[in-house]
Amino acid sequence: MIAQSKNVNRLSENNRKSIMKMPEELNHLQQLAETNSKAQFALAWFYLPEEIKQKMNFIDERYSEYQLAALEGLSIGEEIVFPITHYQHDLSQGFEWLKKSAESGFKEAYYPLAFLYLDQEYIFEAEKLAKQSENSGFKESNLILGKINAQRQQYALAYDYYVKALHAGIQLAYGPMMKIVLKGYVDTDQAKTDIEKFKPFMQDRLKKNLERCNDNRFFGQEIKFAGLQEIDVPTDEDDDNEFENSLERIETDYQWMADQLVEVGQQSINRMRELQAKDRELEETMAMFAHKFRSPLDAILYNTNHEHQPKLYIQAAQTMQSLLDIFSTIATDAEHLQERLVQDNQGNGNLMNVLTKTLDMILLHLLSVSASEKIQQHYVRYAKAQGLCPNEISDKQWNEDYFELEQQLQAEWEHSFAQLLNQSPTIQQRLAWLEPRFFKLELQGFDASTIQFRDYGITESFLTILLNEILVNAFKYYASDEQQAVVLAWTEQTGYQVLSCRNPCTDKERSKLKGSGKGHTFLSALARKSGSQFTKPKVNDDFVLEFGIANQLLITS
Repeated sequence: MIAQSKNVNRLSENNRKSIMKMPEELNHLQQLAETNSKAQFALAWFYLPEEIKQKMNFIDERYSEYQLAALEGLSIGEEIVFPITHYQHDLSQGFEWLKKSAESGFKEAYYPLAFLYLDQEYIFEAEKLAKQSENSGFKESNLILGKINAQRQQYALAYDYYVKALHAGIQLAYGPMMKIVLKGYVDTDQAKTDIEKFKPFMQDRLKKNLERCNDNRFFGQEIKFAGLQEIDVPTDEDDDNEFENSLERIETDYQWMADQLVEVGQQSINRMRELQAKDRELEETMAMFAHKFRSPLDAILYNTNHEHQPKLYIQAAQTMQSLLDIFSTIATDAEHLQERLVQDNQGNGNLMNVLTKTLDMILLHLLSVSASEKIQQHYVRYAKAQGLCPNEISDKQWNEDYFELEQQLQAEWEHSFAQLLNQSPTIQQRLAWLEPRFFKLELQGFDASTIQFRDYGITESFLTILLNEILVNAFKYYASDEQQAVVLAWTEQTGYQVLSCRNPCTDKERSKLKGSGKGHTFLSALARKSGSQFTKPKVNDDFVLEFGIANQLLITS
């Protein structure tokens, strides 16, 4: 709950009820707003949609009285009574009243009006108001000024504004600040230090949202799962709303992280020819980590829309947080990566658990609507085997005449796998589900491995990246008329723990564009940074990939 301002007076119950008598209270506020700049701002706050106000990320306590008044039905000062009904949200009205309040010199109006101007790409007006807001002590404006200067490619100035915002506790400034440093626009020792200094801000944000989902099962309410039965959600309306809001905040946070990294990766393609070898490697690393975020993000999105399993939220969220950690380490301090891997040699984590979690997230990603083209050959083979289409069918005919069948199979498989996860299946049950739809996945050596590490620690993140890259490509490019098995093996070879994958495929499948094509470049860079062994494999129909990790990084001496 937002702290109550000394200028906000709680109304009696009768007065609270009288506020609901519309339009009298709203008319009264509008009359005051004709001459009162504070009433103009209160009216703007009333009209602004809630989702817009949430994006504005208010932190200054001077805004708290309006927020509290809107939520609780309070008066502001002696004259202004705040209407608490929220069905009359109107962005255009909110903008007009903000503009009037700002023109009257009301300082609180500068920042939100600057935000709206920037959202509509009126850069000059946004900058002018943001500077007025900053001069009035509103730290939120630093985020706007950082964005404006970054758009103008004035990166040093943008960096300074982002750091100011972070010092004020605005966690959303971490992503764009990190991007400026990692792309080399600001290349100082202090800047690289700031990435590590402010990383806990983002981790704290993630941690708090995890706690919202896991702490006492949302305000002490027990959430039970029994096979396919529905969730026993809290009956109290406030707790139920908090349940949904917590899930939405988690999805928003991780969508934001993924968008930040995807944007970096996209920009890297445009600048590739301008960069020297070291810079290209950094850009490719950033792009690949953006890609790796897609699997746990798709797990969160599917869970939000269908299952609402707290366990799956927590697992995917923790995976993303650990990926963010190793991403920062590789990008800014690769030498430290090997030290951390060596030290992470105790805990409850093991190789089979990492494989299981990675396989789950890969399938939830590949079974989504957006990824259906990447695994289209599996839908076609399954349809042929079930007699749903002719055995002799071209890609063109499938896309033109059997598009709806592909949609049906995609929805059925996605739902079927999600229901399987509801039952906490064993790895054998997962493999049994996999075989008739995709291929037989034969595991070798995973049960025999004795390596240990912390759950969601640096080693698990490292292994998750490797398994994700290798297995996703196995699914995307597998092709075998004889239904040969994909063999995933973990072996020891002369001082190295070797992860290998033998994947039957054909020239036809390999010729289809199903990704960036930079996966092997990324694995080569990761091998150099970690002191591992990786040689780009030869393109054969019986495709074999091997990645060797030095024993000293995984095994306690």
